[in-house]
Amino acid sequence: MYKLIIVDDEEEVRHGIINNIDWRSYGFEIINEAENGQEALDIIEENIPDVLITDICMPLMNGLELTALINENFPTIKIVVITGFDDFSFAQKAIKYGVTDYILKPILPDDIYELIKKLKIRLDQEVQEKEDINKLQKHYSDSLPILRDSFLTSLILGNPDSTTILERTTLFNLRITGSFFTSAVINITGIAELKKFAVLTVVKEILEKHNVGEAFFYDNMIVILFAINNSNQNIVRNKLFSLLGEIWQTVEKFLKITITIGLGSIQDSKNLINLLFQH
Repeated sequence: MYKLIIVDDEEEVRHGIINNIDWRSYGFEIINEAENGQEALDIIEENIPDVLITDICMPLMNGLELTALINENFPTIKIVVITGFDDFSFAQKAIKYGVTDYILKPILPDDIYELIKKLKIRLDQEVQEKEDINKLQKHYSDSLPILRDSFLTSLILGNPDSTTILERTTLFNLRITGSFFTSAVINITGIAELKKFAVLTVVKEILEKHNVGEAFFYDNMIVILFAINNSNQNIVRNKLFSLLGEIWQTVEKFLKITITIGLGSIQDSKNLINLLFQH
């Protein structure tokens, strides 16, 4: 059900709109009513509707003032104004204030029915578009790990240009920028499939804890790419040994698996593309 609020300073008009139309059969639910713009705004701040139908001439805050505030603060609300003005200047002003549609007085049931049918079509289309966008976003999110690992694999096999590396590093939020760069390999040959994923999970958790490096599967191995910000290569080497030692000990302690880890040579990170397996 789409939520709807009626705003008019005349109780008879409000109740006529509410009671003379079978709103629920068209997919709408009247969640509240108000007699002026200020009261309506207070209601909207507590419970945001999908549609608001409002009169123009009201005390405290008129319909166009209310419309301007809603358009600024709650832009998804569809606004319909009730007016006695059927002229171009009013239409211009209504568009300026973000009005979706308007109803001319005197209000007839057929006019309301035509209005809510149009609103229903528009709202349904927006919901469908949002669902389609959400599906695309979910598909993209589901694909990110695959795209990420594919890019990391390309770093060890190919020679991506520096622009691509920068773009993908940012896109995938990778921790592979620093003063020094190297890679490590964990041999997982002969380990059960489920435990391979358990080892990778341990590696990723430790890397995340230290905010350094990325790990991924490649050809029956777990490859770790390290990028460390430090000007002293000896400190970098000691940090790497410590990290790899922590990985080895954690895997052995909790997974009861003894793994072999090989560490590549430490390179200036500008040699990123040409590094990897040959070292």
